[in-house]
Amino acid sequence: MSHAECFWMPGLEGFGANKVVIAPRYGGQLDFMNDNNSVLIDGKEIRANIRMQYWEPSSYASVFSPNIDKAAELLKDIINNYNDYHNKFSKNMQDLVVDYTWEKAAKKIISLCN
Repeated sequence: MSHAECFWMPGLEGFGANKVVIAPRYGGQLDFMNDNNSVLIDGKEIRANIRMQYWEPSSYASVFSPNIDKAAELLKDIINNYNDYHNKFSKNMQDLVVDYTWEKAAKKIISLCN
């Protein structure tokens, strides 16, 4: 899991492939991921180590630190109960993924210019 994401494309790809998606409860993926369509890992915001930063490091930068123990527990549960998770999330994933096409994204961007 990453500590920070602007927009997590693998999540949408997982939805498009109709697979159960697990990700941190932080970052750009929360624009489309929620408890009704994916498994989100809790954690806490921490100061970003200078080695985690690029461009111009800042002592004020922060990142998300997912709860790795909880993530491991959930991954095991998903593997053991995949069909239950899939049945719970599949409809919501498929209903959402149709809104994330390149054509719809382009139209949204163009609408911002009007």
